[in-house]
Amino acid sequence: MGLRSTKPPAAVNTIVNASHPLSTMAKETERTMQFQDELPSLPLPSLEQTLEQYVQSCEPLLEPSELEHTKAVCHDFLHGVGPQLQAILQERADTERNWIEEWWETFAYLQPRYPSAININWYGVLPGNWGPRDMSQCEAASIFTHAILKFRKNLLEYVIAVFFRLTNG
Repeated sequence: MGLRSTKPPAAVNTIVNASHPLSTMAKETERTMQFQDELPSLPLPSLEQTLEQYVQSCEPLLEPSELEHTKAVCHDFLHGVGPQLQAILQERADTERNWIEEWWETFAYLQPRYPSAININWYGVLPGNWGPRDMSQCEAASIFTHAILKFRKNLLEYVIAVFFRLTNG
C-alpha cells in the first residue's frame, strides 16, 4: 500500500488572506479579543428563571407524574435551600466577569475521564461524509488535528478577526 497525499482537500483549506471577504484572519487594525474588557459580565439568571427553564427542558422527556414530581422538587428547592445557594452564586457573579467559567472548565472539561470530543465538544465531531471518500481515519484525524492546532496558534497570536453581532437598537 503506497502513501497517499495528506494534503487537505480544497474545501478544508483555510483562507489566510485578510482582505478576502470570507477570511477569518484579523485585519491589521484588529486584534483578537481586543474588546474583551468592554464586554459585559456574564449575567446570573434568577433562581426562578433557572427553575422555570429547567422544568420546561424536562417536559418533553418526562411522564406527567414524573413532571409533577420534578415541579414539586423545584418548588421545595425554591422555598428551601435554593435562595441561600443563589446568594452564594450572586456573590461570585458580583466579583467575577464570568461566574461559571472556572467551574465549567474544571468540572465539564478537565475533570471527567470520558472522551470529551464526543461527550462535551459537539463541534469537534466531524460528519461521516467529511473529506474525500478514500481518506483514511488517520489522514482525517491528522488534517483535523492540524487545523485545530493552527486555529489555536492563531488564537494565541491574536490574529483571528473580531466578530461583531449587529443589533437594531
